[in-house]
Amino acid sequence: MKKVLLAVVSALLIAAIAVSMAACAKSEKVKVINIDLTDEEYGFCVAKSDDGNSLLNSINDIIAQLKGDGIDGVTIDSLFDAEVNGTAKNIGEVATTVADTGKDRSECFVVATNSGFKPFEYKEGAYFAGIDMHIAKIVAAELDKTLVILDMNFDSIVANVQNGTADIGMAGMTITADKEENVQFSTPYYNASQQIAVLESNTDFDNCKTREDVAEVLRGLEGKKIQAAAGYTGYDYAEQFTNLKLTAQEDIGTSVRELSNGKTDIVVGDKYTINEMVKALNADLS
Repeated sequence: MKKVLLAVVSALLIAAIAVSMAACAKSEKVKVINIDLTDEEYGFCVAKSDDGNSLLNSINDIIAQLKGDGIDGVTIDSLFDAEVNGTAKNIGEVATTVADTGKDRSECFVVATNSGFKPFEYKEGAYFAGIDMHIAKIVAAELDKTLVILDMNFDSIVANVQNGTADIGMAGMTITADKEENVQFSTPYYNASQQIAVLESNTDFDNCKTREDVAEVLRGLEGKKIQAAAGYTGYDYAEQFTNLKLTAQEDIGTSVRELSNGKTDIVVGDKYTINEMVKALNADLS
């Protein structure tokens, strides 16, 4: 009986190792096609107001300062530079519910975000980091309020701003006419675009020079799989290619890993974020 049991266990271990090796063998490095596919502007969103929207006016004033000489030595450019050169820090301990603060709701600056969008918002362990999160901390200080950050699905942000659960949405949000039907946007603070990622061995886009070239190739890839983050502009971009099988993910990082593992053929995302995710994945596979 012991011999039979030992044989069964050994067989299971061998099978598990084989599956693990097969999974590792499937992982492949990924590359980004360095062609901008869209032209976008990012802004922060607040609830619509009939009283001139004093919050929005304050936000716009702070953005103007951060795009200029800065506040306490911090500018939007310096925040991006820190992310690029690896010196960016998290924003430290922060409340994640109003109840955590022990203060009245009116004393809190409540931010709705989605922390899967590096370099704009992400987590370092239990702490929030990223350009938007640093701006959120600055805004709260300028308004003399206690910062509260609500981490949620991207698709839920506008609704939470609309119903007053959050004062503002700060999540690398593209300013669009559709969103402006429900919320008001600040002045833009970042010019963005979408790019695609494919496996390193993929040669489909090698001859592409323009966004039109990329679109033409995508239209010819009948039945291929494409992924993007739900609610983001990359998903909107991918929707136009009805010949492709589109899947939504919660964040770009998940899609990039699925691409590496052969579960999708193409990923679309913000160029800064998708490049960061690809760089991190390739480093893990090196």
